[in-house]
Amino acid sequence: SLTASSGALGDADVVLSATETSATPETDSTEALGGLAVDISASSDGNDITNLSGDVTVEIMFTKAQIEEFIASGDYTIDDFKTNLGYYNESTGSWITLNGSTVSAEVQENSGDEFVTVDIDTFIAGYDSTYSSYNDYRIVYTASTDHFTLFAPIGNTQQATPSPTPTPTPTPSTKFNLNDRVYVSSG
Repeated sequence: SLTASSGALGDADVVLSATETSATPETDSTEALGGLAVDISASSDGNDITNLSGDVTVEIMFTKAQIEEFIASGDYTIDDFKTNLGYYNESTGSWITLNGSTVSAEVQENSGDEFVTVDIDTFIAGYDSTYSSYNDYRIVYTASTDHFTLFAPIGNTQQATPSPTPTPTPTPSTKFNLNDRVYVSSG
């Protein structure tokens, strides 16, 4: 999701766009986790908004299905999900960790239960013995930023990444779901 403080996007009408992409840059040491990122942009009156008047909070979530797919591929372990949210700096050609980046797990033991937030270390330590058998879970990465670009949970470069998935087309609204992977909303 994307949460903006009052005035961070200006006072005019703003069009937000978030596009999931598997065309993510990889450096010698860092990659987007799972080879997936979200390109977030905004415009007002036809002009791109790149630098904001205040911070916005970006939240990217991996679902149970994605986590299981990544682990089953053999390219990732549950430990790889303890990482930070970052952005790609096109000027330097590098992934940069966002200051204050946090990661947590949200678990649902039984269908119909509320999701409960669990510390990521607790989730990872209990993944094989407990959480992997839960009805549902997700890992959530959150950080604040003052600009829009390409965002992803970032980690050490892997030997291979999972197969790319099709990029959905965003629908115009203040909240939309991109392939059950990323949620974006304004305010």
